[in-house]
Amino acid sequence: HTSFMPYINQYRTFGFLPHGGCVLKDDNTEKERDVDILFSGSFRDPEEYYQTWKDYPIVMRKILEDTIENALGKENQWLTTSVQEVIAARNLYLDPYLSKKLLMILPLADRYIRMKRRKECLEVLAKAGFKIKVFGNGWDKASFVKNFEVHPAINFNDLLKIIARSKIVLNIVPSFIEGSHERVFTAMLNRAVAVTDCNTYYEKEFVADKNIVTYSWGKLNELPDKIYDLLKNEEKRKRIAEEGYKEAIKNHTWTVRALSIIQMVETFR
Repeated sequence: HTSFMPYINQYRTFGFLPHGGCVLKDDNTEKERDVDILFSGSFRDPEEYYQTWKDYPIVMRKILEDTIENALGKENQWLTTSVQEVIAARNLYLDPYLSKKLLMILPLADRYIRMKRRKECLEVLAKAGFKIKVFGNGWDKASFVKNFEVHPAINFNDLLKIIARSKIVLNIVPSFIEGSHERVFTAMLNRAVAVTDCNTYYEKEFVADKNIVTYSWGKLNELPDKIYDLLKNEEKRKRIAEEGYKEAIKNHTWTVRALSIIQMVETFR
């Protein structure tokens, strides 16, 4: 299994630059919050991914499937760590060719896990009776969203207008262990409450229930109560949204990111 390590460690990090958040241009008016919960993102049934690797050599297929199982049982663990654990547990040796092949197909495992988590989260909220406004492609094949308000994907500027009308913006990005998605910062900058799966980055940057609301994959059953509490308690929701806005406008705009790029260039030059 040690032969796999050079291919994982061949990339070096010269700087860390998270996404930044966006707001509607020249629009400072307070919007009516007529959208309770917003989620944007595409969907594909995770089981369809099994068809994409069914013809792989059995060893590679088993490593991929065991890696997925390992990763789904962990929180805040890199996918490369999961595959290393699988290879070590099987006491396997992969030559350089197979190691490269495995790295090439790992994105399939990542996509499966993303869709699996996305499905699990929205299924839990559907069973709890929430009416979520969803924008994205592929949801026509998901039976559990029949009571949601589902729309096709729209361009980002149009989505910004919906975010500005939303009380809660739901984020589901389990693959980012030490990073973020612009959706979180954009929600905050538009004074919506960002509700997201937790990771080490959010734990460092924000304070749960003060300027962000987080949930755990190991305790997904607690998410409906968190959202219900936000919708029922308007004062609390507005307070968290305002605190999130203050934090995002200070540290998570694209202007702040641009300054970080300049600092990186100066440092490495």
